[in-house]
Amino acid sequence: MPTIRVSVQVTLDDVPLTNFPLFQRSAPSEFQSLAAQQVSGGGFVAIPSSLMTTIQSAIFQTDQQLSVAFNGVVASPITVTAGGVLCVLGTSLTALSASNSSGSTANIRGLVAGV
Repeated sequence: MPTIRVSVQVTLDDVPLTNFPLFQRSAPSEFQSLAAQQVSGGGFVAIPSSLMTTIQSAIFQTDQQLSVAFNGVVASPITVTAGGVLCVLGTSLTALSASNSSGSTANIRGLVAGV
C-alpha cells in the first residue's frame, strides 16, 4: 500500500531548531492531487476530495489569500496568506473548503488523501 511521508525541517539562520525535524507517515487508501483555481468572491467552495469520505491529510499552497474552513464550519476560518502552505496531517475531516476574497483568481496546488 502506498504511504505518504512528510518531514518538516525548521532552521533559524540555517541552524536547525531543537525538536526538528518532525515526521508523519500515513497510508491512506485514496489520493487526490490538487491543481485547482478558485475565482474571487464565490464564497466557500469545497477543496476537491471527491474520492474520499474522510480527509486524513491535506497539504496545499495558494498564490492568493484564502479563508479555509474545516468540516463545514465557516464561522471561524483559518487564513492562509498568499504563498502560504496549509498542512494538516493525521486528521479526520469530513470537509475542507476555501473562500477567496483576494480580488484575483487563486491557484491552489497540493495533495489531499484519506479514505
